[in-house]
Amino acid sequence: MNSEMPFANDCPYPQARILILDDLVTNVEVLAELLDLSGYEQVYRCTRVSEAREVLKKQPIDLILLDHLMPECTGIEFAREVRTMELDRIPRILMVTADHRSEVKYQALQNGVHDFLYKPIDTLEVLLRIGVLLEAHFIHQSLQEHQEQLELLVTERTRALRDTLRSSFELLAGLAESRTHTSGKPSSRVGQLSEVLGLLAGLNVHDAQNLREAVMLHDIGKIAIPEQILTKPDKLTDDEFKVVKEHAMIGAQMLRHLKSEVFDVAAVVALTHHERWNGSGYPNGLKGEQIPLVGRIAAIADVFHALTSDRPYNKAWTEKEALEYLQSQAGVLFDPDLVDLLVHIRGAHPQSN
Repeated sequence: MNSEMPFANDCPYPQARILILDDLVTNVEVLAELLDLSGYEQVYRCTRVSEAREVLKKQPIDLILLDHLMPECTGIEFAREVRTMELDRIPRILMVTADHRSEVKYQALQNGVHDFLYKPIDTLEVLLRIGVLLEAHFIHQSLQEHQEQLELLVTERTRALRDTLRSSFELLAGLAESRTHTSGKPSSRVGQLSEVLGLLAGLNVHDAQNLREAVMLHDIGKIAIPEQILTKPDKLTDDEFKVVKEHAMIGAQMLRHLKSEVFDVAAVVALTHHERWNGSGYPNGLKGEQIPLVGRIAAIADVFHALTSDRPYNKAWTEKEALEYLQSQAGVLFDPDLVDLLVHIRGAHPQSN
């Protein structure tokens, strides 16, 4: 061990947790005494790899001083192992070894070792290297904590924004429903069913949640349709039905002007939820998979709840009757695979909302 002993007040991070792993007790004690005299207060001495593993499991270690040639495994093997361990913090590793082969140094640096020193050590150099490694370690840790705080803040802001948007959706959906004098929040029920169908059809959770909220606005265009047509108890005339059909295009145009991921989905749903599998729907006569998946899902969920709800022009069907109707139109008006999914989830629980 060379060079004069630095003063204790030169220690930059006295609270740093440092683990020494060397199979020779003498080497461990020399390094431990150096750290102690320099002001480091939390030093863990290990002469066996198994002891070091236990310390790492119990304590968040900031730096490991690691020998290479050891009987249980090499220092390089242990450094590689540390990288795979599930630790609260990943320690920096300084290898201190009497093995002067250049290939050992290169392999060590490629396998999780951050710095490398040869024995016999220079006391000043080893302390300077330790200081540099600890500084990098704590800067990284600080940045990571800051990143986690930012991510938490973004999550909270996103949740607040989603809550605000959900309130807006419910307000707008309620406005459309009030025009038809429907009750019981049918748009909410259609959204719930659409989310489940979307998940079963392969949408990820994020997209399925967006669909649930977007579907609440599928009939928003009805606010532009005269109330006497929407609430007419008798069959609509051809001209009246042409007016009603305009709500799909009107709703899409309204929603396209609102800048949001969910509103973008809502615009697609509003435009396509009356398209039909055989091309007989409106407003564009799309056929089969030309119809976006979200539109196909919304179409089935919308018709199912329309059939099972009291409306000015018809009494509610039972769920069994509604499912039988949808099955009869699978491959004609509706995506047959989605009908099968609906029958699977509603047939098993026919009275659930």
